[in-house]
Amino acid sequence: MRSLVFLFGSALFFLPGTSLANHLRGGQIRVIPQDDPLTCVIEVTVYTNIFSDVRFGEGLLDFGDGSTFTTPTIQNTPRPDLFYDVGIVTYSTTHTYASPGTYLVSYLEPNIPTGILNIPNSDGNRFYMETYFVLSSTGSHASPEFPAIPIFHWQSNLAYSFSTAAIDNDSNEFFYKYRLVTDPKQINGFRLPANLKINSNNGLVTWDTEFDGAIVQGQIWIVIKVERYSKEGLFLGYITRPMQIIVEDNSSTLDLVGSFEKTNNKVVVTDGAQKVVTVVMSDAGDFSNVHFELYVSEKIAQNVTLEQYDSLAGKFRIAKLSFNTTSDIVSDLPYPVILRGISFFRKDISFLYMTKDVPLPVVPVIVSGLEGMNLSEPELMVYPNPFHSELYVDGTEAIFINALGNVMMRSPLTKGEPVNTSALPVGFYILQVVDEIGTRKNIRLIRN
Repeated sequence: MRSLVFLFGSALFFLPGTSLANHLRGGQIRVIPQDDPLTCVIEVTVYTNIFSDVRFGEGLLDFGDGSTFTTPTIQNTPRPDLFYDVGIVTYSTTHTYASPGTYLVSYLEPNIPTGILNIPNSDGNRFYMETYFVLSSTGSHASPEFPAIPIFHWQSNLAYSFSTAAIDNDSNEFFYKYRLVTDPKQINGFRLPANLKINSNNGLVTWDTEFDGAIVQGQIWIVIKVERYSKEGLFLGYITRPMQIIVEDNSSTLDLVGSFEKTNNKVVVTDGAQKVVTVVMSDAGDFSNVHFELYVSEKIAQNVTLEQYDSLAGKFRIAKLSFNTTSDIVSDLPYPVILRGISFFRKDISFLYMTKDVPLPVVPVIVSGLEGMNLSEPELMVYPNPFHSELYVDGTEAIFINALGNVMMRSPLTKGEPVNTSALPVGFYILQVVDEIGTRKNIRLIRN
């Protein structure tokens, strides 16, 4: 398996202040197929506070096929290159599934950090993350990688942006849609800051550090859902990534200004053409170690290059991103490019590098081979979503179709009575609802 390409100058950051008595602070689950199409490596990665006495382990890893495993206790590996208090633990295990299908892999461990501003009594809630994937008899695709760790430090009262973009190294056959999870599993009383937003195309999160009508300092907990689609329009699953934002009082005034299309930071460079994008970073605070880092996939590592230097006055850092499109990388889909400005804190810009002048991809109306199925999610009385053993549906018949296009269950509907869905496997479904005049409407659902 190839790794991400990181283009940067080395830096070491030690931040003053009181350490947070946290344990698990964010992470993700990756599924990595093996030569046997039914066998996968399940890789659980978590980021920790190295000053906590608690260690990763004794959590519940659910493979999504009815089998579970209790993880062993593993020591932190300190990562001062990421931040002074950050540790990382990666646990991998090999699992063989009985048949192709859709599976929801999850990891559950007590508990999330104490003192989260947007979760009352946060340390009484469980740390939870999941990955939903399609396992095919002809071979599946590995989960994407994420160059940005799910821990972000920022200056209070200063507009913030950080990237949650996914990157595939082996191809450019996929595109992603990014969502903020408004009701994370295992979390009670969760509230998102009103002004915290995510760009669904490039995964850039922005926030003004305001919560409940006031500028805050402290910890914020969010969960990002990253949905994956193939260029043919097949839904291939999703990953949820819990993340921690730490807002502190500091004199930093870090800002990035660039020459690009603002809406989605879209850069179009067609076959044989070149383009240079300039980004200027300023910070009125400490400017002794200000620099940029560039994150791209291996496929375009030779096509996107970074040159950086200080301005004559020594108050600005200039980045020149050169895009050079060659025929071997031309695609209808965008390539994510992440540029990170690093001063006392870090701030990101996410680019969508387009090698054709075509519209950005949208969530398709073709899902898992179900051609012509309209998934505009019409107004249907269907709840809850996600569902478990019962689902309320308003209509005459409910048809449950899995991600491979197979009808898994049909049920007549009685107004006011739930459909018993306990026999359905965990996974992604298209619910086709037949109304009184025979019209069929479709909606996406998750069975958890």
